[in-house]
Amino acid sequence: MVSCGPPIASISRPFRLRFLFFGRQVVQTRSRRAVILVFDGVEVLDVAAPVQALALAGRNWNFRAFRIELVAEHPGPINSLNQLRLEAPHALSACAPADVVVVPGGYGARQLIEQPELLQNLARIATGAELVAGIGWGVAVLAAAGLVGDRRVAVPPRARETLAGLAPDATLDPSHGVVLSGALLTAAAGGAALDLGITII
Repeated sequence: MVSCGPPIASISRPFRLRFLFFGRQVVQTRSRRAVILVFDGVEVLDVAAPVQALALAGRNWNFRAFRIELVAEHPGPINSLNQLRLEAPHALSACAPADVVVVPGGYGARQLIEQPELLQNLARIATGAELVAGIGWGVAVLAAAGLVGDRRVAVPPRARETLAGLAPDATLDPSHGVVLSGALLTAAAGGAALDLGITII
């Protein structure tokens, strides 16, 4: 098993990029690996908004707070829902567990629910992550992978019935904002994807 990207020296947590803590300056001392799952039919906004937020974190201090890695079931080009082609350099099955895992939404996310091997690999890299995030139908993918449990989650109206079946113990929040429940962060739609990215920071 390999890291999807270059090796990162391990160091003790904390996770959040907090630069003021009780009046004292606190600086994050290592980059976190943020793995974003992409697939044919992915919603570009759900990918681009978190990437933008994570990529800018720490820039004023000349520090890369997050190392962002796009992964897919198979490495190679990804045809998004918005006619923009993405490139996933790494296979999900080859990835080591990550610090942050993000599953975007889009029409193609519905097909992932029926792919047990992919779901197993997703659960493997997300178990033990400091934060797991889902957007839109990506929340249903997390539920299918057994990563939702009894948490409170934001749910898009069209996915409500599916989510209720996949995670019967979860509390479904109909709000369109970002919902943080333990180490699970969810947004009902891409319109809140940037807020989700900022919340990760």
